[in-house]
Amino acid sequence: MNQEEESAILKEAKARYDTATGAWSEHFEISKKVLNFVDGDQWDHQDRNAREAAKLPCLEINVLKPFLRQITNEARQNVPSIQVDPRGDGTDQTNAETISDLIRAIEQQSNASTAYDQAGWYAAACGLGFIRVISDYESEDSFCQKLIIKHVEDPSTVLMDPSHKNLDGSDAEWCFVTSAISIDEYHHRYGSSRKSQKIKDDPKGWTDINRSTWTQADQVIVAEYFWKEYKDAVLYEYLHVATGKTFVTKEKIEPEDLEAQGVIELRKRPIQEVKVRWVKLNDEEVLEETEWPGKSIPVVAVKGDETWINGKRSIKGAIEDAIDSQRSLNYFQSLAAELVALAPKAPFIGEARQFAGFEQEWSNSNNAPYSHLRYNAVVVNGQVLSPPARQTMEVPIQAASQLVGSAKDNLKSIFGIFDASLGNAGNEISGKAILARQQQSHTTTYHFYDNLVNAIEQIGRILVEAIPVYYGDERSVQLLKRNGESSTLKVNNGNDEHDLTIGNYGVVVETGPSYATKRQEAVNSMVTLGEVYPQAMPLIADLIAGESDWPGAKQVADRLRLMLPPQIQQSESAVGNLTPKQQAQMSIQQVQLLTQQLQQAQQLIQVGHQHIQNLEEENKLLKTKTQIEYEKLNSDNTLKTQQLHLSKYTTDLEFKVKMEELKMQREELEIAKAKLAIDATEAMHQVAEDAMERADKHHDKMTQMEIAMPLPADDNGTNLDGQTLK
Repeated sequence: MNQEEESAILKEAKARYDTATGAWSEHFEISKKVLNFVDGDQWDHQDRNAREAAKLPCLEINVLKPFLRQITNEARQNVPSIQVDPRGDGTDQTNAETISDLIRAIEQQSNASTAYDQAGWYAAACGLGFIRVISDYESEDSFCQKLIIKHVEDPSTVLMDPSHKNLDGSDAEWCFVTSAISIDEYHHRYGSSRKSQKIKDDPKGWTDINRSTWTQADQVIVAEYFWKEYKDAVLYEYLHVATGKTFVTKEKIEPEDLEAQGVIELRKRPIQEVKVRWVKLNDEEVLEETEWPGKSIPVVAVKGDETWINGKRSIKGAIEDAIDSQRSLNYFQSLAAELVALAPKAPFIGEARQFAGFEQEWSNSNNAPYSHLRYNAVVVNGQVLSPPARQTMEVPIQAASQLVGSAKDNLKSIFGIFDASLGNAGNEISGKAILARQQQSHTTTYHFYDNLVNAIEQIGRILVEAIPVYYGDERSVQLLKRNGESSTLKVNNGNDEHDLTIGNYGVVVETGPSYATKRQEAVNSMVTLGEVYPQAMPLIADLIAGESDWPGAKQVADRLRLMLPPQIQQSESAVGNLTPKQQAQMSIQQVQLLTQQLQQAQQLIQVGHQHIQNLEEENKLLKTKTQIEYEKLNSDNTLKTQQLHLSKYTTDLEFKVKMEELKMQREELEIAKAKLAIDATEAMHQVAEDAMERADKHHDKMTQMEIAMPLPADDNGTNLDGQTLK
């Protein structure tokens, strides 16, 4: 870096430093008071001095810390987990899992949970905390670098671009991370710098040379300064004629080379390339410099409640609004103690002669635990006076107790955390009511946890952008799987399966119980399944033992696995011998096979539906046909009956012939009905039987009518039987 560039960076850095100092000074001043208040400095100094001078109690019943822990410990119980997903061309699910395992290993090696917990605690307490990502060498004798997730001990040392809008600060254009180091330490680290030489030349007056926020009496302010630089570029999209595929590049292909390469330019658009630069500096010089890979500054904000009022940012935690209620609680509790302590002792009332000779004993009775008190018996008007007795006086403690309870209720209302969540007995009786009240408390403070999750997601994006650079050489890296198993993998060895430098990946954060909790829940579920379905227990006993935490569980699981049926052992052995890529391909093939089977099943279902519809149509037609035949048979029966009546007017022989014909017709009708009953549905079979029954009854009736009907008469009025008709 030349002197001109250094001067420009220093000038810009100083201006931005002053801007940030002015923008954040009010918040940091309030945060300092809030943190002191939480730590126990809860009395106004003037009030405390006045009460202590009067020897009055100044009690501090600090209930803020339990409320604060109730908010922050949710993140400890439900640890957010960074998960990497493949997105776009060149990505691979196996590489995505490898990067996810690498990030878990980075979190473990960095003790990232401390950084997450501390940032979340500051966000809940005073509204703002920070998490950082830095790089370092793996060891003193290695050129391989590693990424580290680091906590920020004091949020006031971070001065972020005040114009940023995102909750996690991902859109900040610049940021300072300051540290005040002693003069001796500065000489040790930067002994060759100009400021070090200036201090040595003038040990007493160097701070007066350019006194500002960068200098202090016995310390030197050194700041890490991040900022984004933009470069104009053009993005081109080309079509490869031979393959028909398109590709995107920032490199322009000259018109005369398009035909030779067999490509066609489809479109282009202007873009801005982002570069994040980093320097370490004081107010006079740049001490170190480098570039940070990626598009985001590796400093992430974790916020509480953020509100914009008239263009001005206001950030609060959960404590600031509860300060007055906490002070009220302290004062009312002190008042109650004061009333009890200063309440006058009830005096003994008696006749003066009763105390004569024993005055000292009665005077010390409020301070000394006498087993008995002596007095003189006095007779007045022939009556012995009663012994001296106390005149009791009630201390007004009830009002003070009500005020204490009111202050406690106010604190619960402000935090939205009630007795059920604090472990105290409340009005809730049933388990559902208690869980509902606890859930209500979680909902009230959930935004603190959600803001932390968003910040961790940004940490994941920063890591995904930086991993191809810091882990881009051929090397062995440590991985940590979801179940806590650690392994070592060689990456970037020419095998695309474990190449961390290619592909585009996205980041999501999974929330909920930790893996250990989920594993215990899985064990409980499998045990319950075994109780309900005992036949399954021999098939899952190895899984139950494998997911348990007691000593020897793995060995027990291995032994139980040997007792599994041969087909299961062969299946698991075949899958276990496959590479992750082969397993992924097998999974894809299984998914494709299941998809085909699903499609075939859907087709069969459609065919079945169509067949059912056809049967329903045929059933309707058959019912219609049966009805027509039935009506036709009824009509034929009527016709035959009429013919039979006409034949009665003929000879007896004809009558018998007609009867035989009718019998034959009836038999034919029976046969026709039977055929129709076979072809018709079960319901119509019942209808046919009913029709037959009605036909039989009708025939019997007609027969009776025929028997009762007289034979026809001649001209003289005499019938064939010789009877004379009138």
